[in-house]
Amino acid sequence: MGSKTPHIEVIARGALFHGEHVLLCRALRGGYFYLPGGHVEFGETAAQAVARELIEEAALPVAVGRCLHVHEQIFRQGERQRHELNLLFHVELVQPAPPPPSLPPTIRSQESHLAFEWVALSSIAKLDLRPSQAAGWLGAFGSVRDLLATTGADWIGADAPQRRDT
Repeated sequence: MGSKTPHIEVIARGALFHGEHVLLCRALRGGYFYLPGGHVEFGETAAQAVARELIEEAALPVAVGRCLHVHEQIFRQGERQRHELNLLFHVELVQPAPPPPSLPPTIRSQESHLAFEWVALSSIAKLDLRPSQAAGWLGAFGSVRDLLATTGADWIGADAPQRRDT
């Protein structure tokens, strides 16, 4: 029995915000959380991959904005050595659902092994979020929204945060 040749996994993930909440996937077996997205397939861009994955996993059409962060990690998962490049993109719903502004839309999983949950940014640090560095990416203290606010032109939607000049 031969083993698979080790390779670098390129994973495109999306940061979808609703007010002070971010959409996360929860693995139903392990109970841990991660940002929605998945592996980039040969011949597609990372932005195309995150859009495809959100359609496949949540039937959720999104507009993909700029890449916010790239994170490389090498780790062991059980008996398997892993090497990942995670690319985090800002994404927004193509046609936002019309719930009251304070309530994020319900996102139903299309896959039996995961669920989608809107999590308050203030609660991110308490979760088993993987990779663990993702809490920093999301800016548990609002840093991602601050990053996006530095150039409103890079924000996809009309509700771009206003730049705060210091």
